[in-house]
Amino acid sequence: MSHRSETTSIGFIPGGGTIILFTLRLAIGGLMFEAGLEKFLHGFSSEGFLNASSGPFSGFYNSLASYANAWNILVPWAEVLIGIAVILGIFVRPAAFFGALEVLIFYLANLPPSSGWINNQIVYIVVFITLMLTGVGYIFGLDVLGIDFERRHHRFRLFLG
Repeated sequence: MSHRSETTSIGFIPGGGTIILFTLRLAIGGLMFEAGLEKFLHGFSSEGFLNASSGPFSGFYNSLASYANAWNILVPWAEVLIGIAVILGIFVRPAAFFGALEVLIFYLANLPPSSGWINNQIVYIVVFITLMLTGVGYIFGLDVLGIDFERRHHRFRLFLG
């Protein structure tokens, strides 16, 4: 007899991988929501960050400083909306994609990173990519409401899950 059905390949608890993915979704969603909320409540100026950029992409980031007013609106809204989407489990794949992209943009602004090449930003990117690839929006998330639609229109799998 095999006890294979009682364990999972991701741990000792049956369904443990599901719990881990759901917890990761809530944690990274909470981090993004809180980061955006902090920027709304305490103000945010991208100009200093963009002008202080260093490394091979500093010229590009310095040129973006002339659009600081737009970035000052876009960044907090992006973080809050990504956080809400990920927490609620709705459109998790695109939210995770844009979350990873935003963190990558911040990461590339100062190379080499003062806190080491593998830092919290790399961990955030890895978590977002994990969420994008695993369909975690179906785990206690609103994306589950679109499963029937997705089955009929497979291209929407890029958005749900």
